[in-house]
Amino acid sequence: MTKQVLITGAADGLGWALAKAYADHGYHVHMLDRDEERLAQRKEELRENATTYAIDLLNEEQLNAFCSSFHKRVPKLDLLINNAGITHRSKASETHLSVFDNVMALNWRVPVFLTRELLPSLNLAKGKIICLASMAAVMPVPGRAAYCASKSALSQHFETWRPELYQQSIKLLIVFPSFVSTSIEKNALGEDGNATKRPQSRIGQQITAKTMAQQIINADFSGKERLYSSQLTSRFGFWLWFLIPKLFQKISWRQFSGELD
Repeated sequence: MTKQVLITGAADGLGWALAKAYADHGYHVHMLDRDEERLAQRKEELRENATTYAIDLLNEEQLNAFCSSFHKRVPKLDLLINNAGITHRSKASETHLSVFDNVMALNWRVPVFLTRELLPSLNLAKGKIICLASMAAVMPVPGRAAYCASKSALSQHFETWRPELYQQSIKLLIVFPSFVSTSIEKNALGEDGNATKRPQSRIGQQITAKTMAQQIINADFSGKERLYSSQLTSRFGFWLWFLIPKLFQKISWRQFSGELD
């Protein structure tokens, strides 16, 4: 029987790279995104290997309706990938609380809600959940207070959930990427909720969405529970933050100073 995977934010970037990769491995891909036009293009490429759903994950009515109908369409779900996310580049002291609310809602609340609603389908399949956290969940990145908080909340929530999921024979992989070349940074919010005009700062090189997707596939198939960034600068920063935080601050505050001016 064909395995079923549901991917949020699947019309572009890492979500689309994951959709193609899992389709290549014989999965039927259920692609969820708010970009109806882009979804139609992706459906055209994957054809019978994909089903698309154009909904706004931040619209509670649409999300509830989707979950109710999806149970009937897919009683057994082998894999849920909580990929959709949003970031911002703005000073914490000047950012509207509505921006923080939206970032926290999409990055933390939606994955929790969607997973809870689809647990029966995952349970029947003895399936797996993959959550896209971030290295920003384990170390502070200046100018991204809500993003760091939301990814930390996501990873901690699901780690705490892990033993309960295990009791239901549901596996969990949490992924901590670093700088991946996707549209999430291009669509970053500013302090007023509109697209930011602040240029992106980063440390180290970006990797492609295709490369990141392959790393996730490898971690999934090998049964890993956590996948951390393969980029040396991010791994170095992670250990620097825990071992010599003063030096980490000196480097990161200087590197990201342009986003705080």
